[in-house]
Amino acid sequence: MGAEVGAPASRRSGGAGAAAGPTRSGPLGGRPAVVDRLLWALAAVPAAAVLLLASMALRVRVADGIWPTRNTPDPKTLGLHNTITVLLIVASFVAAVVVPLATAGAFAAGHRRVPVGPLLTSLVSIVILVGVLWLDPGGIGQWIAD
Repeated sequence: MGAEVGAPASRRSGGAGAAAGPTRSGPLGGRPAVVDRLLWALAAVPAAAVLLLASMALRVRVADGIWPTRNTPDPKTLGLHNTITVLLIVASFVAAVVVPLATAGAFAAGHRRVPVGPLLTSLVSIVILVGVLWLDPGGIGQWIAD
């Protein structure tokens, strides 16, 4: 009768969920899918920082024929690659705090099926990043901090 022919079923029926946007009835129990995606994106930040740090060292090794050591070559000469890597290293420590807090907040809010994948990914990645920076295999941590 008054239904639009090309409209999705939720708009045609005029149901309560029509204006709420996409939701998931899975791990977050009715929370917007964007929250789940945001948790995974934040959890991936430490892993991306580790990969970018390794790619910077390999880039120097291939281009200059030497393994990067303290101030040889200066990491700032790598331009945007260095800038993004340093920003992701800093953002990794923010993500290491935000992801567990968001997971705990979702659980405290009554969502009993909170995804632990982003939490585990974030924690494992931050342990690897701190290990690389602190244990300094090959002098990469000292090289990037210089």
